[in-house]
Amino acid sequence: MSAVESAAQFLQDPKVVKRSAKEKVDFLRGKGVSDEDICSAAKDAGDIAVYEIVKEKIEVVVPERVFSLAELKTLRGEKGAMLCLSCKGIVYEVDPEFYGTGMAYHVFSGVDCSRHLAKVRVGDNEANQHWTGLTPTQQTTLADWEEKYQKKYKILGRIDVAELTEPKTTAEAELEEEERQKKSAAAARSNSSGGGGCATQ
Repeated sequence: MSAVESAAQFLQDPKVVKRSAKEKVDFLRGKGVSDEDICSAAKDAGDIAVYEIVKEKIEVVVPERVFSLAELKTLRGEKGAMLCLSCKGIVYEVDPEFYGTGMAYHVFSGVDCSRHLAKVRVGDNEANQHWTGLTPTQQTTLADWEEKYQKKYKILGRIDVAELTEPKTTAEAELEEEERQKKSAAAARSNSSGGGGCATQ
């Protein structure tokens, strides 16, 4: 059994779950488990508190540059501009193969797309909204994306997090999703009656 698997098993032990995150981390470090392995184990075990504590200790060099949301909006790979997005407030220069014009995830370029990544949902209705209020599962998913970006892409700086809007309430989000589904259904019916192409979402 690997160190990550052993640590994940420890974190999922019913006798351990009720302990504080700090106690769990101190125990694992005392057993010689690296912070990187603790992070991986915490994600596997769904222990966000442990993940967040250890993640802060793993050094990720972020340049001091701060991007306004207006500036970030211009960085969509058009007219020679860089192609960037923000995940949890960190700005990354991303790959045009996935995020360039006409590509599946181009809608994420030029914005903070944290909530969409967390919910595994392509769109822009929650762009530039803060990532607070996510479920534990969504937080884990977002942490996975954050790790992928840190490993794969160049970090350019941060956005001004104060510019982000607060997430919608559950009722507002549900109403917005209902309206989106109605519009999507109406578009599908229109395309079907017109004999033309497929509706896209």
